[in-house]
Amino acid sequence: MLRDRSFDFFGRAMKRERTALENRTFDAVIIGAGIYGTLVAWRLAKAGYQVAIVEKGDFCAATSANSLKILHGGLRYLQHLDFKRMRESIKSRREIMSFAPHLVAPLPCLVPTIGRGMRSRLIMKSAFLANDLIGRDRNQGLAREKQLPPGRIMGRAEIKKIMPDLSRREITGGAVWYDGLAVNTERIALEYLLTACDYGAAAANYIRVDRIVT
Repeated sequence: MLRDRSFDFFGRAMKRERTALENRTFDAVIIGAGIYGTLVAWRLAKAGYQVAIVEKGDFCAATSANSLKILHGGLRYLQHLDFKRMRESIKSRREIMSFAPHLVAPLPCLVPTIGRGMRSRLIMKSAFLANDLIGRDRNQGLAREKQLPPGRIMGRAEIKKIMPDLSRREITGGAVWYDGLAVNTERIALEYLLTACDYGAAAANYIRVDRIVT
């Protein structure tokens, strides 16, 4: 039989509230406590909704724990001119980096520039200009050491110093941009979950949802 238990995470308590799940009425029940589920629970609980979140296994132990840990700002959406989705990615990245600054860091990304096509210096420079314009508020509210610098183009000699094994003659230089690195995705999800519980959410793991009754 599953019992109510209290857990202590670095001085913060969270009660495993199976009884509350049975005896309370909720505005929203979230199934799955990965990074998306815990973030949604936090947003709803913070807004004053009665929230329950359940997980069939351990919290944030599946896909979210096995991700690339990149908080991307949607640079790749530029090639499809999907500016709305790009803005959403930039805002989400900033929100996570602001919420858990101790668990994130700027992540420099580098790709070689090649020829005159989509990976050329000109195209990448144009992409960075658009990225910096669309994401002009990307660092709003972030501490200086967590802020993301603008993208830049480097010459062939500079990239050869960084990547001396590059031998393709058509390489003309490199393109550097910055995204966010989630140093510990499990801990970020747990922070969202704990804070959601601080706002009154009920959380329980090792509870499987078999069906939805309407």
